[in-house]
Amino acid sequence: MSQKKEQKKIQKEIIEKEAFQVIGRRRATPRAGGAWDIARTDGSLARIEGLASGEPLLGLCFGFGESGANDYMVGAEAAQDAPGTEGLERFAYPAGPWLVVTAEGKLSENTLAEAWKAVHKKILRKSARVQAPLPTMERYLAWEEQNDYCKVEIWIPVKKGEFHSKKYNFDRLDPYPSFQYFWIYLGRFLARLMFRIKAEGLENLPESSAGIILACNHTHALDPAFLAVTSKKLAWRFIAKIELFRNPFVAWLFTQCNGFPINREIIDRRAMDFAVNVMKDGRMGLGVFPEGRRSPDGKIHEARGGTAMFARMAKADILPCCIYREGDLKFRCHITVRYGELIPFGELGLGERPNKRETQAATEKIMDAITALWKLGF
Repeated sequence: MSQKKEQKKIQKEIIEKEAFQVIGRRRATPRAGGAWDIARTDGSLARIEGLASGEPLLGLCFGFGESGANDYMVGAEAAQDAPGTEGLERFAYPAGPWLVVTAEGKLSENTLAEAWKAVHKKILRKSARVQAPLPTMERYLAWEEQNDYCKVEIWIPVKKGEFHSKKYNFDRLDPYPSFQYFWIYLGRFLARLMFRIKAEGLENLPESSAGIILACNHTHALDPAFLAVTSKKLAWRFIAKIELFRNPFVAWLFTQCNGFPINREIIDRRAMDFAVNVMKDGRMGLGVFPEGRRSPDGKIHEARGGTAMFARMAKADILPCCIYREGDLKFRCHITVRYGELIPFGELGLGERPNKRETQAATEKIMDAITALWKLGF
């Protein structure tokens, strides 16, 4: 399809909307459209159509679970005291701005799916706004299977972005050349001058970091530096929370050191796809902190499933690691960075498709390895 035709097919605008409530049936199903089938079967769809009073029906997208299930709500905008809502779920949206994308075309051409691709790959990436931590919404103006026609509005709650993709080039997989000079040479000198760093398990380091996930506990913002200066000349791209990129200098520094941002408030597909592409590219490994945030007491805490998810998507081996210190990070304090034996992808028990139990088991295996290293102390 030409760019000119695509522009006619997909239209977008930013609108402000007052607070409102959606009432309907919410279900997590393994396939797209499953929530609609359930609503038709149990009779709730007819009740929802009654609440809509002729207005378009709505589909709220809460995201996908680790098992791959689509958490979705079929509903209608209705008042708080609307009658006939017993047994139905409710979701309240606050007042705020929305990015509204209108898709119109043939059902046989996957018009709605193509519109969603345009939202994630083009529209949001070029916008000065980012998605707010609220479910997106589909507004069905027309869905005519007999006529092979649909017209759907995609509503995305947005907010002004402190940082957005215009300030980070997710299309660039080439490492930034200053990485090896800054971290490996200057960074190593400064780190050893300021702290008493000891590295153990260096015999477990692979010859190349390509396609490997370095998984470590998280104690301080300087953890990526400690890993970079102790893992010989292995090259890593570290995932960092998007809040660190608010400051222009810090954003520039992290970028030059091959860090990249991820928005933890939403399903940040740009960052997720970039992480997988880094490993498949074959020049650098991926540095992650499975706990998802810094430990407040220096101890190991429960991990999220992101590390196992990345491993499954890229079929990557895991290099477990821990950073051990006691007390606050102070000048000349003792720090031990310890690397464990590589965990081959085949030992993680992850299948081709997302599976909640497999993800949880793989995450526990990774964290058990990190915890065992941490328990060795200094």
